[in-house]
Amino acid sequence: MNVVTLKVSPQEKKKSLKTGIFIGFFIFLCYHVYSYVNFTYFHEKTAQSSPLSLADINYIPFTSGYDLPTASFTFYTKNDKGALQAAEKSLKDLVGKPMIIHMWATWCPPCVEEMPLYNKFAGSVNGNIQNLAIMSGQVVLDDVEAFYKQKNLDNLSIITDEKSVILSGYKLSSLPTTIFVNAKGKPLGFIVGPVSWDDKDVVELVQRILEGE
Repeated sequence: MNVVTLKVSPQEKKKSLKTGIFIGFFIFLCYHVYSYVNFTYFHEKTAQSSPLSLADINYIPFTSGYDLPTASFTFYTKNDKGALQAAEKSLKDLVGKPMIIHMWATWCPPCVEEMPLYNKFAGSVNGNIQNLAIMSGQVVLDDVEAFYKQKNLDNLSIITDEKSVILSGYKLSSLPTTIFVNAKGKPLGFIVGPVSWDDKDVVELVQRILEGE
């Protein structure tokens, strides 16, 4: 029996080696692209299927029977010379757009830490939500104005509730406390403690809360 022996030239061996390396690299690349796409898709689907719940942000709905307080509060605005001037307003005067009533005080460390984030949130909603940062209890106006300047709170007005009418009216006592009111003036619920105003998911949930009836 005749045996034919094929001789492969060094050039052909080199070419075959290059082809093998190329195929191996291509398979390696395809595997990692597939793994990345699959990983990204899985996590996006997980995020979409696992939104925040009201319990995650410590939101508590009001029971029936609560209304906006009829009392007036002091709203401070700056005149042409930059000096603060006071005006008495009721929250009922503001019905027509959703409002967030954020109760705080300068002596409250969590409040102080939260205010810059709340100020940034207030500037991001373009007037679609009325953001009312209301100081509860006795205040020294000069100290409050200095605090606003120090923290650059340029999206929030100074508002005071020196008799703590709001907290007592809703049977609340802790600071910070945030109360959510829909466009019809109906108090919907509240959160006791700081809110993650810089968290996109939290902000979306807050906006859905304000759309409630």
